[in-house]
Amino acid sequence: MTYRLLAYRLVNICSRDLALVKHNPQLVSRYITTTPAKPQSRLTPSTQRWAIKRYVLLIGLPVTSWLLYRFSTKNDTRRKHRIIFESIGRAICAISIGIRSTIDQQISLWFKREGSDEYTSALQACRRRNAKRFANLCIDLGGVYIKIGQAFINLPEVIPLEYYEELQILQERALRREKGEIDILFKRYFRDTPENIYKKFDREPIAAASLAEVYKAETKDGQEVAVKVQYSDLRERYETDIATAWLLDELHDDLTLELDFLHEARNAERCREHLKHLDYVHVPKVHWNLTKKRILTYEFVSGVAVDHVDEIKKMNLSLKDIDEKLIRIFAEQIFRTGFVHADPHPGNVHVQINKNTKSRSAQQAQIVLLDHGLYESLLSEERKILCDLWMASITNDHVRMKQAATALGAPEKDYELFCTLVTMKPLPDTEQYAIPPYAKDWDPLPSELQMIALKSGKFPMPSEDEYKNELSEQQRLEIRKHFRKLMDKKRIALLRILKQMPKTMFLLL
Repeated sequence: MTYRLLAYRLVNICSRDLALVKHNPQLVSRYITTTPAKPQSRLTPSTQRWAIKRYVLLIGLPVTSWLLYRFSTKNDTRRKHRIIFESIGRAICAISIGIRSTIDQQISLWFKREGSDEYTSALQACRRRNAKRFANLCIDLGGVYIKIGQAFINLPEVIPLEYYEELQILQERALRREKGEIDILFKRYFRDTPENIYKKFDREPIAAASLAEVYKAETKDGQEVAVKVQYSDLRERYETDIATAWLLDELHDDLTLELDFLHEARNAERCREHLKHLDYVHVPKVHWNLTKKRILTYEFVSGVAVDHVDEIKKMNLSLKDIDEKLIRIFAEQIFRTGFVHADPHPGNVHVQINKNTKSRSAQQAQIVLLDHGLYESLLSEERKILCDLWMASITNDHVRMKQAATALGAPEKDYELFCTLVTMKPLPDTEQYAIPPYAKDWDPLPSELQMIALKSGKFPMPSEDEYKNELSEQQRLEIRKHFRKLMDKKRIALLRILKQMPKTMFLLL
């Protein structure tokens, strides 16, 4: 109440002396101009009083306003206001980077003939600069922007090579957790610290991602668990970031569900129930009594990420067996249950030794499915069309391939590319366009899609022996440039496909 009264008196002082300002404009102009003032006669008492009040007004009013806001609003309200203003600032930063990148590309390509070596070199250099800007933007802004950057990494079929390479830095990127943040969340949901909720709680995270950090703990009854704790302001940041970044409206529902750990827990239980007849699949159990909207407690499972091939080999597990089991698991979800894990990147698919089997000949692998926040449901009709597409691709029936592809939203002229994108299996008539060993690292596109690109350009690659022993350095350079050009052209076609297909199919790719 004291601050309200002080603010009222300051405003009252200003209103009472407005008449004085009108009759003596030099009182104000003297203090806002840099021109040396002419010698003035001695100030009258009323003028001196106004000078003092002016300083009180200029300094006191802003301070009083801040104090009034500080003590008359709740902490949660001020935090929400801060998050909103920060989100607007992040949106402005993102827009400015987009404008800067666009201008950079336009200027870089001025007066260069499209298709020339000079044009290609300038375009690649510009893409590299813009990719670095985008990666740094994602790191600086965090939250939803890191999530978007990580999503691009999973689309090497679409983004240019330079972006794919520069965005790799985001794979293991996570937000920075502030000191005491974990205690704030636990006190909000459990009214106690994690050390009192669990028998043991290790505050050093064992894993971190764009949404949460995972900690190892032990329950009061002695069970080892993994505790997934969301970042404190993440939900509010996602809401305001998506509201300000209007291009992300279509992601709103999925991201909102992914931030609800109760929803993730229900997904995990449903997946566990659907796959329980497959003894080579393990979905960690949820400890419901220790799970809230932003804190999720799973059974602790030790395993190796599916892309850590060397570690898997040390476990004496068969890579072929693991491949077959992965195909069966996702075929079960896509064609039978229709409830499909939509984020199965290597960090979410682990491998461990299967303790359920008693095979004496060799150890068997068990697939562990993690992170059940994002799922997609397929209708029965969609699953039937997908079955037709697979059968047509295997039998090389182009009529049925075209029918199935267009029914799922693909452009008719790109049906071969779409079928290959879905099945990740080379079509029988692309065998002559196989990618030789020397070109394996030329582009991150999967080899099956590279073969389609070479087929569309009618460009069979030279054999290994011919490339190394018969071609000059200049000829090799020309082959590599033409190869890159065909890949970039195919990326445009892939982008056209992704724009037209429904979100359901997009999440399954």
